[in-house]
Amino acid sequence: MDRNPLDRLYDAITRGDAEGARASCAPQAHFWHCFDGIARPLDEAVESWTQLFAGSASRGIRDVHRDPIPGGFVQRHFFTMTPPDGTPLTWAVCLIVRVDGGLITRVDEYIDRKGFLPQPAAGR
Repeated sequence: MDRNPLDRLYDAITRGDAEGARASCAPQAHFWHCFDGIARPLDEAVESWTQLFAGSASRGIRDVHRDPIPGGFVQRHFFTMTPPDGTPLTWAVCLIVRVDGGLITRVDEYIDRKGFLPQPAAGR
């Protein structure tokens, strides 16, 4: 467990591995999203990741910026996804991540779901 648990989570999401993503989280972890204001438990997050996998051919993150805070970190990145029709989609994400014992205990996710951004150039 020497790698950052959010890196492990996104590695699993990129592979389409819901149980691998779950393994980076504490059993009591919750995931809050700005678009609905609800902190969902881990089982619901795993279900939503499974739905994401079913609706996308590929997923990933790029241009990661991480700043430590007490008990965790803030991360900004671009999330990319290619649905089955092949149209690449990208949107900006900001996460406040709480970690305890090398596992994610809470994620507060801020994402603008109104529209998608063009694919950013690598390194931007």
